[in-house]
Amino acid sequence: MKNFKKLQPLTLRRECEPNYEKQIWQPNWCCFCCHDTGFVLDRLAAYVIEGYVGGQHKIVECRATRCQAEIGETLRASGSLDRRLTPEICDHLDCMEREEWARTAEKQHELRKRANGLVDELAQRKSIRLRRRTPTEEMEVRRKHEEVINQ
Repeated sequence: MKNFKKLQPLTLRRECEPNYEKQIWQPNWCCFCCHDTGFVLDRLAAYVIEGYVGGQHKIVECRATRCQAEIGETLRASGSLDRRLTPEICDHLDCMEREEWARTAEKQHELRKRANGLVDELAQRKSIRLRRRTPTEEMEVRRKHEEVINQ
């Protein structure tokens, strides 16, 4: 059997790499009023239409100026859409949803930062080591680990 040159394994997920900074998902919608579907989110429609319940009332068409969703004339002509919301109302709902996403992202960031701090504090208390390894020490440990594995 032929001896092959040993290759280093490739990390499947970036989360497994050392010093990975976890990112909070950020939406890339053009229109936050409808999340680029063309239909106003039920909870946003309820701000404008008193007693609105999705599934019981007509779907509300998004008419925000940033919205690029194309619903199609057949659906519009069917009479199954509520088209009463003006572009100004949809733009305001879009703004509200953008602010909500910003608050949610900030809250998630703070929660994650706090949780990481608590984990680090607990690990430090339970650890025999008095400090974290430096990058140089970490590389040396990895090198020694590889040597042991490859023997």
